[in-house]
Amino acid sequence: MGEQVVALFADGTTASGSLLVGCDGVRSRVRRVVCPDVYQNHEIPVRLLGVSVVYPAEKVEAMRALDPFFLQAADPKTDVFFWFSFLDTPDSNPRGTNTYTCQILTSYPFRPGFLGNPEPLEVPSCSADRLRLMKSFAAGWVEPIRSSVLEIPDGTEVKSISLEDWIPDRSSWDNKDGKVTLVGDAAHAMTMYRGEAGNHGIADVSALLSHLLPALTQNTGTADMQSGIKAAVEAYEAEMLARAPAAVVLSRRACLDAHEGGRINETSPLVAKRAVSLE
Repeated sequence: MGEQVVALFADGTTASGSLLVGCDGVRSRVRRVVCPDVYQNHEIPVRLLGVSVVYPAEKVEAMRALDPFFLQAADPKTDVFFWFSFLDTPDSNPRGTNTYTCQILTSYPFRPGFLGNPEPLEVPSCSADRLRLMKSFAAGWVEPIRSSVLEIPDGTEVKSISLEDWIPDRSSWDNKDGKVTLVGDAAHAMTMYRGEAGNHGIADVSALLSHLLPALTQNTGTADMQSGIKAAVEAYEAEMLARAPAAVVLSRRACLDAHEGGRINETSPLVAKRAVSLE
């Protein structure tokens, strides 16, 4: 790569610079450069179905009474997990109506024996069948959670999300002499069951900039600047690689615990305290 790194995009265009920061998500292309032998994600044996639905204010009053932002719950009888959140409000939505956009997710363990099935239950390919499956999960739940699912209108698109993670490993990490690095999901993809992925992404950017900005402003010569960038990248990666792997593991365990009721207790990462600290 010489003194610069060149990024080639799918449309044939290129961009060059002193540093390439891969913040291109869970299935990062840049990760393949940094960790060419171990870039593949780990698939979690859980399947997730979700919808975005607009409900009138009166229909979500009971849910808002439980929490005005979001809530989650686990069903110990079936090991199905439930998530509900408000994506907008009557004051913020573009519709100009007294309605809320709600995100509703259900996830379930992909294993033999779930709901009495001898084989793992795969996600239906048809959206209508996915919605029927979500409603079958909720049929025995308590109100208002039950109705929040059962009243999803027919025809609503139900999306399926693949749950994957990736644990960064210093021994297989190659930043190409300080010219390429990763932040966010590209650096440490994790499931959402501890709500920490965004926190670590913010911590990544804060740490990288704290080292990188002085290198860019205090060094005037090309050689000095490149040396400073390399040192900044190394310092950032040392901090991130000491912090992120454990978070990925805890998020994975939280995901698995969420779908096995007997494992949800005060020591489970699903409910235990979480914190990200920057030195």
